Amino acid sequence: MLVFNTQAKETGDGFSLALNASHVLSTGYSSNEPVPSKGRPSEDSDVVLKTDLVLSFAAVADSQHISASCMRTSSCLRHVLAYLKLNGDQLGLSMVSDLYVDDQDGRTKVTLSSAWPYGSPFSPRAPTRSSLYLNTIDITFVLKSIGFTESFDASSMFSGRSYLPFCTLLNRTLQKFVTLHLVRKSTAR
Repeated sequence: MLVFNTQAKETGDGFSLALNASHVLSTGYSSNEPVPSKGRPSEDSDVVLKTDLVLSFAAVADSQHISASCMRTSSCLRHVLAYLKLNGDQLGLSMVSDLYVDDQDGRTKVTLSSAWPYGSPFSPRAPTRSSLYLNTIDITFVLKSIGFTESFDASSMFSGRSYLPFCTLLNRTLQKFVTLHLVRKSTAR
C-alpha cells in the first residue's frame, strides 16, 4: 500500500484550518504495509475506486484531540456530509452514507459509493497495469486560534453549533481540498 499526504489550508478571522489528508492506495501487487510516498501519484497512473471509498475523520484544536463522539455530532462534519451529498452528482457519487463511528478503530467515518463502480460498463476506463486503487482517505482537521488574548476554547469549533467565521473557513478549506486533491481532471489519451 502507498500513502500520499496532501494538505489544504486556509486562514481567516482569528483561525487557521488545515485539512490534512492521507490517501491510502494499493497497487494490487504490493504488501498490506503502508509505505509513505512523497508528492502525488504520477500523471500516467490512473487512480481507480475498486470498492466504496471510506473517509475517516479526526480533529485537533489548539493541540487538543477531539473525540470521535464529538466529531460525529459536530457541525463541522455535518457540514462536510451536507457538502458531499449536495455535490454528489458532480463528484460522481451515487451514495453518501450517514456519519458513523467505526468500532474497530474508533474514528468517525462516512462511506461513499461511486456512480461508476469498478468493472461496470460505465467505468470511465478499464484499469491498467499502472492503476492505483484508492482504499481510504484519512482526514484530520487541524484548527489553530491566532491572536486571541483571552481564554478561548478552540475545541468548541467542533461542537454541535456552528460559528460563522469557522464555517466560512471550513467552506474554503473543503472546496480547496475537493478541487485540488479529490477531483482529478482527466486528460485525453
